[in-house]
Amino acid sequence: PRSCRRSRGFQRHGCHLPLPLVALVVVVAEIGEAAFPVCALEQHGWRRTFVGSLVLKLLLTSLALFLAEGVLARKYFKALGAFGRPLELFVQANRLARDLAVSALIFWTLAIGVLLNSLNEVVCPKYNLHQLFIYRACPLQTAK
Repeated sequence: PRSCRRSRGFQRHGCHLPLPLVALVVVVAEIGEAAFPVCALEQHGWRRTFVGSLVLKLLLTSLALFLAEGVLARKYFKALGAFGRPLELFVQANRLARDLAVSALIFWTLAIGVLLNSLNEVVCPKYNLHQLFIYRACPLQTAK
């Protein structure tokens, strides 16, 4: 079928899901995995443990990814064949999700600035607030 492909450098026979979909499923599963224990702590009245538990979850996930990347770099990983595929998907999905989150953060942060600058150009076309913030002075006008 058309949905069955071979990946670069790692040949396998069979179908696979697109990596962005796998990344979404892995991130949702990790959020659920972090949320259930926090909810249990909340029910027991341990309200101050929320931040600590999230920091612990992030650190343990980072450690697991670091160790998994180390395993992926070893010579014996290719000998695992299909048994190593879940580990490879775990690493790739987490890295893709991180890259997408950082890209979205950068995009939306810059989009707000572009929107404000466009609004400034419409309302006050002679004065650019961006220039005023950078140079803290009115722009010099050229001689006509």
